[in-house]
Amino acid sequence: MHFIEFSELAKRKDASSNDAAHYFSKYFSTKTAFLFYKLRASPNFVTWVFLITGFSASLCVWNANPILAFILWRCHIIIDMADGALARATKTFSKSADGFDRSCHIIINTSVLLASTQVFNNNIIDLCLLVSFYLTYFFSRNYFLGKAQTQSFSHLNNIFKDFLGLEGYIFFTLIILHFGFIDMQIFLSSIYSLFFLIIYLLKLNSFFHINKITH
Repeated sequence: MHFIEFSELAKRKDASSNDAAHYFSKYFSTKTAFLFYKLRASPNFVTWVFLITGFSASLCVWNANPILAFILWRCHIIIDMADGALARATKTFSKSADGFDRSCHIIINTSVLLASTQVFNNNIIDLCLLVSFYLTYFFSRNYFLGKAQTQSFSHLNNIFKDFLGLEGYIFFTLIILHFGFIDMQIFLSSIYSLFFLIIYLLKLNSFFHINKITH
């Protein structure tokens, strides 16, 4: 199979909204999937690579290696998109694939969040950060409206959305590590715990508002 045919078969039904949300990774995900296809790798194997790459990024955060952590973090998102593209292009689907993928996300996200707070000893902030993040994370994953609305977002809006989310938190954590402003991490974690909670409450309010209108 040539790349042009592969890329057509690999397209998602919601390609426009997904590409809007992944405005950087979309340029590399299909090419990465095609590389794995040429290597005769299965989608599940690619998911394993995604898990290892993302978890390695959290280890680099833990060991204060921000540049390598950033590279691995960006790569793990690309590989995450590549496993689905490979599955669609080759029509190789697994009943357990979705659960496996979600489990990998939980492992990676939890690891990187905990790695970011190991520079200080405050269990309350650890708990607030994890709980507030997963409130908005699972609500977004399970509430289809959030994904549908992404299609209408401009690149600027998506960048701003990422700035307030996990991407922004990791980016500023890596800046803090790079320049050695370790004392600022506790403030950053506190602020983003508040951001995550506000985002969750806004989405929850939107959910109730839409359901009130439809009923």
